[in-house]
Amino acid sequence: MATDSAYGPGELVERLPVTSGAVAGVVTHFAGLVATYVLLVADPEFEFGVSRAQGVGTVDEVGWLFFSAHFARIERRPSFGDVGGAGTERLNLVAETATGLPDPVFYAVPVALLIAGGIVVSMRELWESSTKAHALAGATVAVGYFPLAAIGVLLFETRVGVGDAAFTQSPELSSTLLLVGLAYPLCFGGLGGLLAARLRG
Repeated sequence: MATDSAYGPGELVERLPVTSGAVAGVVTHFAGLVATYVLLVADPEFEFGVSRAQGVGTVDEVGWLFFSAHFARIERRPSFGDVGGAGTERLNLVAETATGLPDPVFYAVPVALLIAGGIVVSMRELWESSTKAHALAGATVAVGYFPLAAIGVLLFETRVGVGDAAFTQSPELSSTLLLVGLAYPLCFGGLGGLLAARLRG
């Protein structure tokens, strides 16, 4: 295995599997949504549509839970023109939602999938390089993961009713971009790359 000094910074960046990382990031993100949906369906206590907020669809519930599993906040703010609405709330729906499965099960979904994605990207590339390069290769899953996190802010926005008040609920922009889009894929994708380097010896 080559050392870090075998390649200059520019050459190392050029050799990173950005395209493979982007594809893996997209696949990992959708796999996380599917896994979250499966967990909710299998959960003995959770039932879709049963919450203190009315008008919430299944897609929204899955998206909110999945983003909350990255510790991103879900923002509930008064809808325009709703005079009786309270102030803005920021929630972690994994902690707020009544489920039969332990909360760590939901938190583990993005961690496990991003580590696996980082391993796959780094292991599939047929090039020998340093441990650092493998970590960077694994972190390229962020290239595909970040845009979907940004899209999710808009996709998972919906108007909900809580009592007599109307609210708009969606993933909070700043925590979603920082945690879902950047921190999680960079850290855990990179960790997957490190594990791949160890596996390759």
